[in-house]
Amino acid sequence: MVALNTIKLCPHCKIGKPLDEDFQKNKARCGGFNSWCKACSKPQQQQWARNHPEKVRASQQRWNEQHPEAAKQKQRRYRQAHPELVAQRTTYERHTHPERVKARKAVYYALKTRKILKPSMCQHCGETKPLQAHHKDYSRLLDVEWLCVRCHTLHHVRNA
Repeated sequence: MVALNTIKLCPHCKIGKPLDEDFQKNKARCGGFNSWCKACSKPQQQQWARNHPEKVRASQQRWNEQHPEAAKQKQRRYRQAHPELVAQRTTYERHTHPERVKARKAVYYALKTRKILKPSMCQHCGETKPLQAHHKDYSRLLDVEWLCVRCHTLHHVRNA
């Protein structure tokens, strides 16, 4: 067992740093920590993420599905920290796709007034995960298919 307050030498920057603060845990490594410090590892990790966006997206989506409450809190914190970006994105959506916004609002209002009811299962896979309304035709405001996030995403990826 390694004491957490020990100093470890990063082989990349050649600086001794506290093990518990500056090195990521890694069960696969001898000693349980990565060999490079966080500062030296970060550029490589960022480059890998830029080169593999589909893997990053898939990993994030798996994490969000496995931790729905934590994902909601993360999204809330982001919205609170970046209100100007959220407002900018909303404005862009309203101007570029007004038919989508109108259809979403119509479904929201119909659900609220109980003109339509949201089913408990995805109409594609039958899962009882949180559901989203999918419009095949935005001109038919309340004609929606109820899909889980995974099926909804897959539908748009296949039909893009």
